[in-house]
Amino acid sequence: MKALSPEEARSVLEAAREDDDLEALWTVALTTGLRQGELLALRWPEVELERGTLRVVASLVRLAGQEPQLAEPKSQRSRRQVELSAGAVDSLRRHRATAIEAALKAGRPYDRAGFVFRRTDERPLSVTTTWKRWRRILAAAHVPPMPFHSARHSAATLLLGRGVHPKIVSEMLGHSTVAITLDVYSHVTPAMNREAARVMDELFA
Repeated sequence: MKALSPEEARSVLEAAREDDDLEALWTVALTTGLRQGELLALRWPEVELERGTLRVVASLVRLAGQEPQLAEPKSQRSRRQVELSAGAVDSLRRHRATAIEAALKAGRPYDRAGFVFRRTDERPLSVTTTWKRWRRILAAAHVPPMPFHSARHSAATLLLGRGVHPKIVSEMLGHSTVAITLDVYSHVTPAMNREAARVMDELFA
């Protein structure tokens, strides 16, 4: 399992802001930990920018020899509401404004109920395109290559490393139990244990 360091994650988002029309995708991925299928299945009605939230209600799955299709989330816990950071909200606003402007210039309407990350024919962004563009933005940010799923691992690792409660991280990721989160991210727990010891020193010094 690979995860970006805080410095690498910042470098990726800085590079994306400079020149990448998928900046919002990378920002949401790194700040929410959504699975790739959940990101690509996201539609605008499920994103509430005023409230700073999004709802995960579907996932895009790709079956051999077939067109990608929407499916139910992996589990009941996967169907969830996720809080968005201010940076993610801003990037989504810019993404929508740019997409609307591009559609108008092309002489076609912009479907406000459609996919957030889409192709010009209104279909969701493909998994293959996402992989290629992810590798490109990592290279632009001078970050070693790693799978797109690393964005999900990075979000969880960064939050746990900063002391966010595992229960909160588990709900954000859509894990069925907190035990799964603690098991998958056990490499982060030593730092959490050290922080707990530091707090005790402060209390009883």
